[in-house]
Amino acid sequence: MRLGGKCGGTYIDRNLYKLLRERFGSAFTSLPLERIGPGSEFMQTFESKKKNFRSEAASKKPVKLRLVMPQLSNTPGEIRGYDKRWSEVFLTHDDMKRCFDPVVDKVLELVESQVTAVRREGKPLVETIILVGGLGESPYLRDKLFEWTKERNIRLTTPWTGG
Repeated sequence: MRLGGKCGGTYIDRNLYKLLRERFGSAFTSLPLERIGPGSEFMQTFESKKKNFRSEAASKKPVKLRLVMPQLSNTPGEIRGYDKRWSEVFLTHDDMKRCFDPVVDKVLELVESQVTAVRREGKPLVETIILVGGLGESPYLRDKLFEWTKERNIRLTTPWTGG
């Protein structure tokens, strides 16, 4: 039995791009890939913020990502989610959740479908789920999956190394 789907950290990145495209339009989308693409300083900073993101906000302070957007520099007035003076994008806890939740929901949906398929085939019930892989290191995913497994009396474990 193999049930799968695409739901790794790259999809969180895609949701970030979508959010910033909606918020800043061409000021964001016109930037060269070396500034906003995979491996860029901007995305490396986001990666570190992703790895520390949790269900509960550690503080009310937004996540700050340095990104010079020349189109916004000359715009009069304040721009929601961007500090022109310091060239920083601000992401609230809700913004981060908006990037994570569709991916986490997909993970939960896939896990649910696998647990259901095992039950449907008359196999022994799933007692333990081992969370591994890159996204498996996410505290946010672990929190959400822990809630899900707890409701179903399933044990969740993660290798110390993250898998």
